[in-house]
Amino acid sequence: MLALDPAYAQDEIEIEVNFDGAQVHEDEENDSIECTGTLSESFEYVHSLVNRTNDNEEASSHIATISDHIQTLEERIAALEAKETTRENEMQSLRLMYLSSVEENEALAAKIKKPEPSQANVHTSLQEFMEMDMKMHQMSKDKDRLISENERVATMCAQFQQEVLWKTLDLSENEKTIQRLQWTIDTLKTTLSDKSDEINTLRTKLSTLETQTTTLSHHKRLLVAEVKSLQKYSHINITDLIQDAQEARMVQKDLADKLAAVQAERDALKASLNAHVTLSSLN
Repeated sequence: MLALDPAYAQDEIEIEVNFDGAQVHEDEENDSIECTGTLSESFEYVHSLVNRTNDNEEASSHIATISDHIQTLEERIAALEAKETTRENEMQSLRLMYLSSVEENEALAAKIKKPEPSQANVHTSLQEFMEMDMKMHQMSKDKDRLISENERVATMCAQFQQEVLWKTLDLSENEKTIQRLQWTIDTLKTTLSDKSDEINTLRTKLSTLETQTTTLSHHKRLLVAEVKSLQKYSHINITDLIQDAQEARMVQKDLADKLAAVQAERDALKASLNAHVTLSSLN
C-alpha cells in the first residue's frame, strides 16, 4: 500500500495496488511442452514401422490412423507453443510495466516535498494499476488453462505411445509367425528338392534297367536261335563221343611212345657217329 503525505494532499487519498494472484516467474521463458520431442520420436518410429510392415494391411491401417492423430496433436502443440510465446511476450511487457509502476511509486513516495499530483492523475494511475491487476489475473488463468491443456496433451501422448507399443508388440509377434512360416516353407522346399533328386535317380535307374532288359531280351533271342540251330545234332550219342575221345587219346599215347623210341634210336645213332668220327680223326 502506498499513501501520500497528508501535508501535501488536498484530500486524504490512498492508492492501494493489489497484485494478489499475480505471479512473476523468471524461468517461465524456458517453459515448453515436454512431449513435443517424444511425439516427434514416436512419429518417426511409427513411420519406420509403417515402412517395415507394408505387407500387413491391418497393422498399416492402425499405424496410419495413429500417425494422423499424432500429426494433429503436433499441430495443436505447435499452436499452443505459439500462444505460449505470445503469452510470454505479454508477460514480459507486463513485468516491465510493473517495474515501471513500482519505480514511479517509489519516486512518488520519495518526493514528499513536492505538491500532490492532481486528482485526475491519481485516478488515471489507479485505473492503470487496476487494469494491470486484471491482466495479471487473466494471464494467471490462461497459464493454468495452458498447463491443464499441456497435461491433457501429455496424457494423450502417453496413451498413444502405449498403443504404439502394443501395436509394435503385435507386429513383432506377426514377424515371428512369418519367420516360422518362412522356415517351414524353406524346409518343405528342401524336402521337395530331395524328393525331386530321388525321383530323378529312380528314373535314371529305371532307364538303366530298361536298357539291361532290352539287352537281355536280345541275348535271349540269340540263345533261342542258337539252341534251335543245334537241335539237329541232338540225336548223337554222347557215350560214343566219349569212347571216341578215349580211343583218340590212346592212339595219341601210342604215337607218342613210338616217337620217343625213334628219338632214342636217333640219339644213339648220332652218338655212335660222333664216336666214329672222333676215332677217325685220331687215326
